[in-house]
Amino acid sequence: TFEIATITVNSLFGALINDVVPQVIIGRFFALFRAVSLIAGIIFNFWLMGKAETHYFEIFVGLGLLYGVGFALMCFKVKEGDYPPPPPEPASIGRAKLITPVMTYLRECYTNPFYLGFFVATTLGMLALGPVNTFSVFHARSVGLSDDLYGKSLALSYAISLVLSYPLGVLADRFHPLRIGILAMIFYVAISAYGFLFATTQTTFFIAFVLHTVVAGIYLTGTASIGQRLLPMAKFAQFGSAAGIVGAFCYMILPPALGVFIQSMNHDYRYVFLLGGLIAGMSVVGYVFVFSRYKKLGGDQAYVAPE
Repeated sequence: TFEIATITVNSLFGALINDVVPQVIIGRFFALFRAVSLIAGIIFNFWLMGKAETHYFEIFVGLGLLYGVGFALMCFKVKEGDYPPPPPEPASIGRAKLITPVMTYLRECYTNPFYLGFFVATTLGMLALGPVNTFSVFHARSVGLSDDLYGKSLALSYAISLVLSYPLGVLADRFHPLRIGILAMIFYVAISAYGFLFATTQTTFFIAFVLHTVVAGIYLTGTASIGQRLLPMAKFAQFGSAAGIVGAFCYMILPPALGVFIQSMNHDYRYVFLLGGLIAGMSVVGYVFVFSRYKKLGGDQAYVAPE
C-alpha cells in the first residue's frame, strides 16, 4: 500500500510541476526542492538515525504526519493555469475501446529510439546508485562503523549536497541536465572504483561513502528536470509513466539479484561499489546516445520533443 501510494503521488507530482513551473527556471526549482529534502535528511540522520531501531514507530508516525500536512498545503495553495481542451478521441466500440488506447500508449512511448534511450539512460542512472544505498548500513557495520557515525556521515554528505544544490540547478538550466548526467555518472564510475578497491576500513569506507552520496546528490539534483526538458510537454505524464514502468520493472529485479550476488561474494560489501560502477558505465553510454539524438533534434537552441 505504501509503495502504491508513493508511486501514484510522485507521478502526479511530477506532472503538476511540469504544468505550473516555467521551464526556464525548472532546474533551480528542483534544486530548491531538493535543498528542503536535504535539510530534512540532515536532521533525521544527525539526530534520529541512532534511535531508529528503538523508536521506529514514533519516527514513522511523525514523518507520515509531516508529509501529509505538507502535501495537503501544496494541494490547497498551488493552482494550475487554463489550458486548451484535449483533441477529441476517435470513436471505438467493444474490445477496441479498451485495446486501442493501450496500443496507442505503447506505440507512442516505446517505439521511438530517442525515448527508449532516455528511459534506459535515466533508469540505469538511478539503478547505479542502488547497490551502495541498499547495503551501505551493512557495509558500515562490517568495518566497525556505528549506526550513529553512519548517520552523521550521511548528514555530512547531505550538508555538502545542500551547498551544491542551487548552483547545480543553475547549471541544469543553463547547460542542460543531459550534460550533468553524463559527467556525474563518469565521476561515479571513478568513485565506485575507489570504493571497490579501498573501502575496507572505517576511514576508507567513510571517504568512499561520503563521495558516493555527494555524487549521487549531484546526479539527482542536476538531472531532476531532465524529463521536463526532453519529454513532450503536452504528454509529459504519459511519457513519465512509461519511464516509471521501465524503472519499476528493473527495481523489482535489482534488490533480489543484489542479495544473491552479495551472498555469492561471501558478504564482501565492496562488490556493491563494483556493481554500481558497472551500471553507471552503461548509463554513460545511454546518456551519450540520448545526447547525440538531442543535438540532431535541434540541441540547445531549437530542440523540439519528437512526436
